[in-house]
Amino acid sequence: MECPICSELFNEGENCPRLLRCGHTCCELCLNQVIEENQITCPTCRSISVTTGTASLPKNYTVLEFIANTKSAELVTSARSKLPTQCQEHPEENVIRYCIEDSKPVCAECILLHKGHKLVKLDDPVLERRYEVKSLIGKVEEMLGAAHKKEEEIDSRKEQLVQSTEKELARIDGYFARIYDKLEQKKQFLKEKIEEESQMCEVRLQTDLSEISQFSGELQQYLGNLNSLNAKIESMSPLELTNSNWSHTITSSKREVHMLLSQSQKISMIDSTSVLSSRALFNPKPLEQEINKFGMITAGADINNPAIYCFGTQNTVLKFNLATQRWSQTVILETNGYDFKNFASAAALPSGSILITGGTKSNEVYEFKENRMIKRNSMLHVRSSHNAVYFNGFVYCIGGYNGSSWHDKCEKISIETFDTLPIASLNYRRCAFSSTIAGNDIYVFGGYDGTKYLDNIERYSVIKNKWETLPCVLHRSLQNTGAAYYSDNKIMVAGGYNEKGTLNVIRSLDLETLEWTTLPSMAHTRYLMNKFHFCSGCVFAIGGSAQGQNIEYYNIAEGKWISTKPYKDFTDDTMYKWAAVITQDSEPARGP
Repeated sequence: MECPICSELFNEGENCPRLLRCGHTCCELCLNQVIEENQITCPTCRSISVTTGTASLPKNYTVLEFIANTKSAELVTSARSKLPTQCQEHPEENVIRYCIEDSKPVCAECILLHKGHKLVKLDDPVLERRYEVKSLIGKVEEMLGAAHKKEEEIDSRKEQLVQSTEKELARIDGYFARIYDKLEQKKQFLKEKIEEESQMCEVRLQTDLSEISQFSGELQQYLGNLNSLNAKIESMSPLELTNSNWSHTITSSKREVHMLLSQSQKISMIDSTSVLSSRALFNPKPLEQEINKFGMITAGADINNPAIYCFGTQNTVLKFNLATQRWSQTVILETNGYDFKNFASAAALPSGSILITGGTKSNEVYEFKENRMIKRNSMLHVRSSHNAVYFNGFVYCIGGYNGSSWHDKCEKISIETFDTLPIASLNYRRCAFSSTIAGNDIYVFGGYDGTKYLDNIERYSVIKNKWETLPCVLHRSLQNTGAAYYSDNKIMVAGGYNEKGTLNVIRSLDLETLEWTTLPSMAHTRYLMNKFHFCSGCVFAIGGSAQGQNIEYYNIAEGKWISTKPYKDFTDDTMYKWAAVITQDSEPARGP
């Protein structure tokens, strides 16, 4: 029971055992020395834990219980030896009694000052038992405090859920006010579904709260029992205590407290944050997809003055304005430690800023805002050749490569607090794949798992926090494809690479029938991971080709690909290792 960093034995003080996210345990003193920017690298498995401080990490109660049991056994045999032999008030006198009321050893001179108090001999069993019971009381009080804290936390989450539900219901009312009266029935249906999902969230919260309240009641009752036990022991004479069965009673109490410790640890692990992403419950996209007569409603359709931002150099950003069809280069005014890593992934945020995540041997996260880089909390895992997509207040970071192995792990980053939370893992490890958002789901296509190219497709439900493998596959095993949701229930998958070479093939997947349709091919073969996006009725294939060194875009209405001016005046790079997104241009559009 020692810390793997300093090899000191764990204790309840500065060497308190704290649990990391990976499940390994280190002492609090060492963790305070290795924590950097709210991140701790596990010395055993090198996993990264994100925390606001070491004190917020859960204690390892199993280790603490073992320590407590060991100390309790030592206490029974050594309680007398720990008492001073000389009186503190009268150093020339030996200690001969122990005052229960004042919790103080006394000598012959001091006895007069403790008149009427309960005095016991130093070898009295009451003294030893008192130490044991007080230790148990302290443990139960600590568990009770932790339970009350968790109870308050869930109460707060309930209040936030109510506020979020009210806000989203109001947003839906505004949305339907702009549509014809014949959609009133659809509006009511959606509101009922929202109320149903909200009630499910509330039921989950109430279940957790009831469990904690019940446990708190048990702790409170047991604390009262222990206090009564302590009072009885103190009131008994040594003869009564010796002739009674109190040792058996205390041993039984220890076992019961041990059981309470196990239950307390389970209570402390209750996740009370998962219900906060309630915007995912109220997304009108599925309804919009049903209303074909109102036109195509897809991501990126409402960006004002859109531009493609390309990241691949250290202090500049390459930009292509869609309206003017012009390339330009923007200097990053403040880098704040930003150093572009190959195979990073970028996600456009509603505010117009861009979140850049990971890259070769990196878990760093930067926000590109007003031509400046702002360092944010790092991801839980090192990732490159991964995907990052924005949806309803979070950027979802999926799969990738950490420098030695291929990920199935995923996480999400809040764009309000930039805190990072783990989510469900992929069914297959993969890097160099494509992804896109459709409705309330994230779809991923193909990739590489370290031994072979993949042809499978997975879908992640944001509401259920669950990945499932679809019964359909790509037309061949591929990595570095691009994917974009471009029409009602349709995803376009483009380009990619396998052992036979790079492709220019385009296929469309119908999400209702799971059937593929072949579309016109691009002019050039391309690597398109993190560089394939839909906006304003067109799908843009950005770089990834040594031949064109440009952007091609597919005009959906005309059903054809159109090539743009090359970017070779700014760089000779193919952009194979770059990341690109479409968002609002920070500068007004100028003429060509």
